[in-house]
Amino acid sequence: MEKDEVLMRNKNLQNYHKLQMEVKKQKAEDEFVKDQEDAYKTNLVLQKEQDEFMRYADECIGEYHQAGKNLVPLILDLKSYKKKTYYG
Repeated sequence: MEKDEVLMRNKNLQNYHKLQMEVKKQKAEDEFVKDQEDAYKTNLVLQKEQDEFMRYADECIGEYHQAGKNLVPLILDLKSYKKKTYYG
């Protein structure tokens, strides 16, 4: 009987360890997915800000053009800015 009890305790302990590993694995997977979602959302926000800035820059260039001002410095600055940004 005592041998059966030891085997049963060992089996229970083994099952408990398996459960702990599964929980740890699931937690790691959930954290990875959350990190990926956060990164995606951050990229969307950055892209939206970049798009808004480019629309604003286009408006400024149009206003400068209508006013007869020299566009070359503005365009060169914009090209330089685009090279520095992630999305440029």
